[in-house]
Amino acid sequence: MSNTSLIPQELALENHTDAIRRVVGRGKAWSASDLSEATGIPERTIQSYRAGKATPGRAFEATLMTTLPPIYAADLLALSGLGGVVPVEPMAYDVPSIMSELAGQLQRIAARLADDGRFCHVDRANTKPELETLALTLLSVAVSMAEPTEDAVRLVPRDAEG
Repeated sequence: MSNTSLIPQELALENHTDAIRRVVGRGKAWSASDLSEATGIPERTIQSYRAGKATPGRAFEATLMTTLPPIYAADLLALSGLGGVVPVEPMAYDVPSIMSELAGQLQRIAARLADDGRFCHVDRANTKPELETLALTLLSVAVSMAEPTEDAVRLVPRDAEG
């Protein structure tokens, strides 16, 4: 089975290098030194990202997305054909309703998994996307409850853009 949607590592590295160079460096929104101080990511690591010698892991990438201007996240997502990164609107969610729905979803997943008392490859395949959706929803709620910053971002499906 061929996966034609696989993004080559070299292209992902080039994409990240271009995205970070757009906002970090002399005359840009952030210097490597200031970004290091703001994020706790070592300056040498940030410089290696700018030089195209490395890409961040998920934790550092998420930290960079929440610190750098939204165009950084938009540039990264463009490689996957995604877009629509916009500033977060504080408290844009009905948190009690979302938490109630999440609890119901977790209960349904737990009940389904408890049917036969086993967690097999089929359960794993079916449960993983559901749990990923739950995690993203929780993250969105957590971000909405945080103090808003000028550079905070959220992801909006293309068809939701106005």
